[in-house]
Parts: sequence; C-alpha cells; structure tokens
Amino acid sequence: MKRIVLISSAMMALGTITASAQMPKLNAGIMSKIKSAMAKVIKKESTIVGNVATTGMDLKTTRPCKTTSYNYVNGAWQWDDTTQTEYNSKGYVTATVTEDGDGKIRTENTYDDKLDGFVTKVTEYTWDAATSTWTNPTVVMSVELTRDEKGHVSSEEIYILNEETNKLEREGNFSFTYNTETGILEYVSTYLEIEDEETGKNTTLPVTLNIKKWYKYNENKLFTFDLDNIEDLLNNRDNMIERAIMSVTINEFPVPVIITGEYTENKSTINFGVIMMTGSVSNEKLDDYGSNVTTIKIDENEGNSMTQTITKTNNEHGDCIKVVSEESNTTNTTGAKAAGIGDIDTDMEGNYTLTMDYEYLETTSKPAYDFMTGNNGFIKKSMVVNRLDAQTNTFSPIQKVTYDEYVDYVSGTTGIDKVTENASENQNKTFYRLDGTKVGNQLNSGEKGVYIVKEGGRTYKVAK
Repeated sequence: MKRIVLISSAMMALGTITASAQMPKLNAGIMSKIKSAMAKVIKKESTIVGNVATTGMDLKTTRPCKTTSYNYVNGAWQWDDTTQTEYNSKGYVTATVTEDGDGKIRTENTYDDKLDGFVTKVTEYTWDAATSTWTNPTVVMSVELTRDEKGHVSSEEIYILNEETNKLEREGNFSFTYNTETGILEYVSTYLEIEDEETGKNTTLPVTLNIKKWYKYNENKLFTFDLDNIEDLLNNRDNMIERAIMSVTINEFPVPVIITGEYTENKSTINFGVIMMTGSVSNEKLDDYGSNVTTIKIDENEGNSMTQTITKTNNEHGDCIKVVSEESNTTNTTGAKAAGIGDIDTDMEGNYTLTMDYEYLETTSKPAYDFMTGNNGFIKKSMVVNRLDAQTNTFSPIQKVTYDEYVDYVSGTTGIDKVTENASENQNKTFYRLDGTKVGNQLNSGEKGVYIVKEGGRTYKVAK
C-alpha cells in the first residue's frame, strides 16, 4: 500500500562518512503516492438497497467481477475506467480487462505451480475493434525461477518490459541459500543500483540478508525484500523475521544494517539500525474490525527525525471508513543536507484525512466478517472517498468505485439478483435505532447510521 524508503534513507545517512559513494535521494513524492494509493483502495458510500438473493454464494469467497472508477471533477462524477476481473478456484486474479479513454487492455497472470500466489508472467493484449479480437500479446513482466535438487528456489531473475526498446530487460535478481539440515532459508543476496548524479551512470552495491532467526516461516511463499520498502517485511504475514543482518558493500566496505522484528497478538514492529540512523515501522491492531495504526519513525544521530502515523478506522463490516495521516519532523539542517534529506519538510505530503462512504447490498448469506449476529451479510455496491480540505475544514468527494457482477470463485456461482428498490418492499420491514427506538417501515435520506431491521421472522442490521 505504501512505499516507505527507509533502507534507502539509511543508506543516504552513510553519505556523511562515505562521501565518495553516491547515495540515492529520498523519494520526495512518497506521501502523495500513499495518498493516491489509499484513495484507490478504500473508497465507499452508504445506504441499504433492498433484498439481494445470493443462493450458492459464500460471501467469504465472493469477489466482484466488475469495478468502475470515477473521478469527481467540477461538481460531477466523471468515468475513469472499468475493469472486468477473472479468478481461479483459489481466488487468484487470472485476468483483467480494463477499459478507459485510451481503449481496452487485457492482462493475464501466470502463476508458479508450486508457490502460493506467485506470479511468474504478466501478458498484455490490445483490443482490435475491427475484428473484435485480442491481439498483440506482449509479456510486460517475467520471473525466472531456478530450483535446487530439493525443490527450493535458488535464484529469481526479474525482467520488466522497456517500453522504448519493446524488450524485456533485467530489473533485478535474488539468490537464496538454505540451511542444509532444516531446509529453512538463511541467506538472500541481491544488489542495490544507485545513480551517480554527475555522470548519470549506475553503481551496483552488493546486498546480503542473513536471517538469524525466523518468527514464522512458510516455505510455500517465496521470501524477497524490496530495499526501498522495509514495510514489505512488516506486511509479510507468511515469512516474519525476528532477527537478521543486512550487509551493503560500499567501496568494498561492508556496512551492516541490523533488522529485528517484534510481534505480539495485536502489534508487529520491524526495527532497523545502521550507522548514524535508526528506524522502525510498526502496525498495531485497534479493534476486531481491522482498524489499525501504522507508525514509521526515522531518527539520525545528527538530530534529524521523522514520524509518520497513519490511522485507519474500519466499520463493523471490516471496511475502512476513515484514514488520518500525520507527519512530524525535527530537522537539523546541516545534518539533513549531508544525509540528502534536507527538504523532507517541504516535499513530503504527510498530512491528510480521508473518509469513506459505502453503499451496500443487503444479502441473505453469512457475512465475510462475523461481527453481526444472524445470517445476514453485506456486499459492497459502491464506495466513495472524501478528502478533508485543511483550510476550509470541509470534506469533498474525490473518487468513487462501483462493484457489479460478483462471483463465488470456489463454487463458480455468479451474479447477484437485480436490486429492487420500490417502496412496497419496505412495507414488510420495520426499522429501529440501536437503542430500540422505532423509526418506521422506511428510512429518510437524512437518517444516517446503523439500524436494526425486522422483516418477517428475520432480524438484522443495516448501515446507512
């Protein structure tokens, strides 16, 4: 979700003692990327719209086949794109068809037959309107895996399409070494490429990660790490490091980065320490609905520090309804400039507030989250994200996504009956507030909140 350049920032701090080495700059637009990513993932709108039959569909394995995105421009929703999604029986996305103002593109994913959910190839097709066929298959990403005699992945080569040359070019590689007795992964080797600002040429720095102790290890999930995103380690729930040493070789001088993981039932933290800098990324569970707070900290011996806190609040269905990002910085100008992060205050958009409104379809199946009593669940129909204007202290809608054509990827059952919204359907319903106060057989447009509904012999809750 977020790309926090912690390891790269740590490498930048080394510039104060290895002046001859060219260090990468901090990604100045990272927080705006967070903002954009959050907006694309967690937007919604909230009103119940009639009964929907989902016979044969388990909401825990039900996914939308069609999503449509809109941007809010000049007081109106403008269509951005529509995506059709196909799944296999494990719930993995096998193909998507996205249509926007530039046309249609089909993307197909190929998975490794041994690793769980590991994509080895991504192929794109273009739409030929004249013949109504998909043409020009182009591999845009490819991963080559090599296995040892015991079946462990010993190397991973990653290739990405260069759009200028229209050829696949090597993007990176990882080498893996396993304990001969236990078969557990012990070493991962890769490299970090940095650009010389004067010559424009790249310098390759060898990197080795020595995992001293695993908190949790799953051999069916390939472990890799992104040097620009230590938070990948935090979000990896299958392979969780408790103690490791990463070594980056600069001018034939190995620089150690100490990595430790701390895990409890409600909180996970990744700490790192390198010369002149320490940092951490933590995620803490706030309730049983998935609400959580992520905290990113970077501290330098020169007196520079950064703290980013992102708090996500979920509703009783497990859907995010609010995101608050707050950043605070203490900057020693001289030290920050030496480390390459003197402009951290001005360039990082770290403070924002988003709210999400949802529109649900009431269903007669069990919900994906067991937070409600009874056998009633909810499927999202649409979601809208609103952004707070700090100057006016008002929220304005910015993006919207609608969901259609659901499928239970295990049973293969598709479709959700057409939603009926006529007033006569509500005659058999009685709405109550959570305190038991009777509202009537329908809700007015301004009556937002969560309500108890009695319909025949059924009692359930709805959100509006």
